[in-house]
Amino acid sequence: EVAYSFEVADPRVEFTAAAGSRLYWRVRSLAGGGEESEWSLPFVFTVTNLVANEPPPAEPTRSLLGVPFPNPARGTVTVPFTLDAARAVTLRVYDVTGRLVATLAEGQPFAAGAHALRFDADALPAGVYAVRLEAGREAEARRVVLLR
Repeated sequence: EVAYSFEVADPRVEFTAAAGSRLYWRVRSLAGGGEESEWSLPFVFTVTNLVANEPPPAEPTRSLLGVPFPNPARGTVTVPFTLDAARAVTLRVYDVTGRLVATLAEGQPFAAGAHALRFDADALPAGVYAVRLEAGREAEARRVVLLR
């Protein structure tokens, strides 16, 4: 006998059952094109007085440094970043050995909001570089690939 039948799009499923109840769980997948897999073998659960809860989902991480573009690049790279409050910003570019190759901002004050700095990479050889943003106590880095 089926007591509940539903499609699950969220990984969390909530229901209430009396202690001692037996629950049968079967699953199948539905593809975007409408194809369906076969049903799985049933899983049998017996409800006890145990209550289990998943921890609340983690807060989404906030990113200061946007994705530099174009990436890969052949010349000028735009480096976007967003500040939630006015801060002094340091933005530097390093090669794969960790050597500083360019400084785009050094303790420069920026207001809260979205900003972008341009980086002229014409003088640098092809390779992988790291763009590092420091704003207050926060720091973040992104990879940039230069082509020739």
